[in-house]
Amino acid sequence: MLLTFAQAIELKQFGQAWDLLNPADKQKWSKADFAAIFADLTKVSVVIPDGTTEGSAGSIYYNAPITVTGNDNDGRPVRIEGKAVLRRVNDVDGATQAQLRWHFDTLDLRWTH
Repeated sequence: MLLTFAQAIELKQFGQAWDLLNPADKQKWSKADFAAIFADLTKVSVVIPDGTTEGSAGSIYYNAPITVTGNDNDGRPVRIEGKAVLRRVNDVDGATQAQLRWHFDTLDLRWTH
C-alpha cells in the first residue's frame, strides 16, 4: 500500500495517492491542496525505508518515515519529510475485509527544505 502511494506521487498521480488517505487526512488536505504540495516539483523521488510494527488493542500499526525530494520550478532542491502510519485489524472475529487490509491511519508531511 505504501509502495502504491509512493509510486502515485512519483508518477504525479496525486488523486490516486490522495484516495489512499484516511478521512481525517482528507479533511486536512483537499484533493487539490494535496496535489499542490507536489505539482510543481520535477525529478520527484519518494523514499520509504523500513519501518516498525507494533500491536495495540486488536490492531497492528506500521510506522515508516517518508521523504519526498524533487526540484522546484527554479531547479532548487526541495525536501518534504514525514511519517506514515498504517493500520489493520489483527484478525479479530467479525472484522470486515476492509478492516483486515492495511490502510493509512495518519500521514504527516512537512517541508524541511
